[in-house]
Amino acid sequence: MGKSKRLLALFLCLILAFSLSISACEKKTDDNQGKAQAQSELFGSPWVTSVVQGNLPAERPDAKDDLYTYLNYDYLKEHQNSPETYMTSVKDDIQKAVINAINDESRTDNEIQQLRILYNQLSDTETLKNTGFSEVQPYIDKIDAATTIAEFNDVISAADFPFSPFVTATLGMADSRGVYGVMISPNFVICDTLMLGGKFYKDTDDEATKQQNETMLETFASDRFADASLIGLDTQEKLQDAMTKLIEFEKSYGKYAEDPNGYSSAEYGSMTKAIAESVFNLSDLCALCPNIPLEKILANMSKNTASIYSLMDSKWLSELNTLWTEDNLDTLKLAAKVSILKETRPYRDQTVYNELLVQNGGTVDVATNVYNACDDMNTFAQLLAKIYVNDVLGETAKTRLTNMTKDMVDIYKELINETTWISAETKTNLLAKLENLTINMLEPTSGYFDYSILQLTPSDQGGTAFTNYLKLKQYRYAAESALIGQKANSDIVWYSIKPSTVNAFYDVMSNSINILPGIVSSALYKENMSDYELLGTLGGTIAHELSHAFDYLGSQVDAYGQPNNVYAGDDLDKFLAKVQQINDYYSNIEVLKGVKVNGQNVVAEAASDLCSMQVCLELLNKDKNADYEEYIKSAAHTWAAVLSDAEAQQQYTDTHPFNNQRINVNAQMFEKFYEMYGISEGDGMYLAQADRIIIWGADS
Repeated sequence: MGKSKRLLALFLCLILAFSLSISACEKKTDDNQGKAQAQSELFGSPWVTSVVQGNLPAERPDAKDDLYTYLNYDYLKEHQNSPETYMTSVKDDIQKAVINAINDESRTDNEIQQLRILYNQLSDTETLKNTGFSEVQPYIDKIDAATTIAEFNDVISAADFPFSPFVTATLGMADSRGVYGVMISPNFVICDTLMLGGKFYKDTDDEATKQQNETMLETFASDRFADASLIGLDTQEKLQDAMTKLIEFEKSYGKYAEDPNGYSSAEYGSMTKAIAESVFNLSDLCALCPNIPLEKILANMSKNTASIYSLMDSKWLSELNTLWTEDNLDTLKLAAKVSILKETRPYRDQTVYNELLVQNGGTVDVATNVYNACDDMNTFAQLLAKIYVNDVLGETAKTRLTNMTKDMVDIYKELINETTWISAETKTNLLAKLENLTINMLEPTSGYFDYSILQLTPSDQGGTAFTNYLKLKQYRYAAESALIGQKANSDIVWYSIKPSTVNAFYDVMSNSINILPGIVSSALYKENMSDYELLGTLGGTIAHELSHAFDYLGSQVDAYGQPNNVYAGDDLDKFLAKVQQINDYYSNIEVLKGVKVNGQNVVAEAASDLCSMQVCLELLNKDKNADYEEYIKSAAHTWAAVLSDAEAQQQYTDTHPFNNQRINVNAQMFEKFYEMYGISEGDGMYLAQADRIIIWGADS
């Protein structure tokens, strides 16, 4: 849920900071802001797209015509002058909890003490400024000194070289019954593939999409090169040439990297095939890239002892190998240096970067920069989440949300058993996924990393933020290395994602539902929330993610993470026919002026939205005191937002429907809302019984 919001905010922030031109970013003038419009002037059908700034009706509509806008009208009207706002936005709750813990002098456990050391060193901007780039410079000099590809290989694979500019290696597993192995991924400089799936590298024949992707690449490149003067790129001409060179280099092999969303439009079974072909031993893995000193690089990351290596879409590594030549030496050196700039920026002097940010209208928030440097997978990301869970959320939140998840799993079991369009074999397969599901609620099943034996070096003993960053990085490598070969737990994804991320997700390989602490903000969870209110906020999100276990992607993997399709016989065709109904319906909704929804783009998430509301209603039906109105108000408020024109353009390309559709489309499908609001033929919320779509259960 929060992921798409975070990505949009990140895109817009970077575009602002580096003054890259996107025509859709132009704001409406003050004369047009804040004015509710006459219905005839608005776009969107069958409901106006009221989430877009300036597209709000002058009067609150009737619930029978537009339920989303009816429930959120006051918020939408109040925030017409402040687009890019969300009702659920709050100041980072985790950051506040962490600062409180650091400032609490009674907290003397070693984990907090080590966190304080790094936090205080990062806060000492004067010392960082005096240190400058000097601690990083020797590594840059070693790269510059390489005059042949062999010398370059020796530099980046040396035991005392603490960076891996081209590949990442994290814990992985072949299936949920096996042992921990190692997952290999590209370490792109320009695009963070863990967050974005490498999608900006994909080839496309659509000119508008191509231009948008190119603009985003330029935006990210501007950030990566913001302090490139430190490596000699001190003129605009040099800078632009380097950016262009690196973008083209990474696109040439990055377009082959895995894009999880790509499997949504690929032939069914393609992900199954990719998973089956993704398992290697070390020698076979290295054989894919004989020009690259991969084994030594993995040894530096303590990842050279695994019996199983997972590499999805191995073509990117083979393609990178073809670029690993003398002719490309300068580009390889550039990529390595910019990668080091990107990685080390939070742990060294940021003066050059900050000055550029301010020159382009940005601001410098030292406290947030310090916190973000601590909230890194290589530093204290897991500890910060643990502090928030223990100090703020507590066991009550974990128990309450876990029980709600279990109740939803039981509802899905009932619905599957009642579904008549699937065979007994398919039912068995689907129920097996639910029976073997792991719930990672607010923490990984095996617990967060233990920092109790970590020893950083205080400043009065010669320690610096940079040297302690390198210590923490090695500490993480050692912790992961100790797990290689051990029996795997279904919390594998927690070793490659920050728990502070505003997200919840179903992971197909581990067959697990993962609710990260970052999404359990004070806007979505409070101890005094009623069960009905909580069902509308986090409950809807959990039910949505659970449904991904049976969708087009999730159904290609069985209960144990093995590449076995769960739909038997012609059941897949029946499922896809239902999904096609959703696609067709969305494709007829006007969302922007003269523009209809791309149904194929949103269908997977739209189907999960539909399943989510069905499960929530089924839970309410079991409660004789259920407050349906409190539930739907809470669900609608969760999606209350005012988007700028630029955000609206971005949202159109997202795989999630617009926020108002996530309430209105799904509410249309269930008779309960017709009864509650007196919806009848001719009303905007009316949908004929024959046109309503239900995927699971007796009514499907």
